Amino acid sequence: MSLRIMATADVHLGMKFASYGAIQAELAEARFAALSTVVEAANVRSCNLLIVAGDLFHRVNVSVSVVERAARILHEFQGEVVAVLPGNHDFTSPDADRLWNSFAEASGDRTLLLNAAEPFDLRPLDLEVVLLAAPCDALHGTDHRLSWMEGFAPPEGNVTVVGVAHGSIDGITLDSEGRYFPMSPEFLASLPPDLWIVGHTHRQHDLTRSRLVVPGTPEPDGFDFTQRGRAALINLEDNGYTVEPVEVYVVHGQPAV
Repeated sequence: MSLRIMATADVHLGMKFASYGAIQAELAEARFAALSTVVEAANVRSCNLLIVAGDLFHRVNVSVSVVERAARILHEFQGEVVAVLPGNHDFTSPDADRLWNSFAEASGDRTLLLNAAEPFDLRPLDLEVVLLAAPCDALHGTDHRLSWMEGFAPPEGNVTVVGVAHGSIDGITLDSEGRYFPMSPEFLASLPPDLWIVGHTHRQHDLTRSRLVVPGTPEPDGFDFTQRGRAALINLEDNGYTVEPVEVYVVHGQPAV
């Protein structure tokens, strides 16, 4: 099996940048440009699957125009499926029904919302993949949303199981009070997925021993962030996977694909 995944997270569309004065609008616009660049990079690389591992939106009450614009950008993906996980900023709950209902209405039939802690089987969509989703259900959480996966039995055959989650990772993410759905690499490695894609940490990490890819943010949300925005190209083969960083820079240079 050969499969290409473009993974991103923490796009934070709808962020206001109110304290940045004259460049406020430019910074807000750059987030949309970054998402467009990720989609274009995925198309150039003939990716089958585009995964957004949480915080596509900066808050649950972003305007409908922001939601519709995001859906239009993701609709430009030419692969089989776009999968979007609610993160802690755009969590799924009755309070966020307007956000995700609007997104579902604006999205095409190739966009899959991972809004429940359950498996999402992509085989009917011609991908030998099952996604195990752990969406956030609040802004803060003192425990992860992974426990349901302990009883999951992977399907027989040549099917890749990919876990998609959002939250802090011990030893990587600054979360001293444990308020952002903390998880450990060791616990992630003990669960059924062959590969993990986890959002929330804005710097990219590839932890092969834990089968963990943290794609990072495609567009930094402050000038104190020294790493350029990135997405992660994941090449899945029968004997494992490789990860290639894809640089995405918009505010401080021309978009890169």
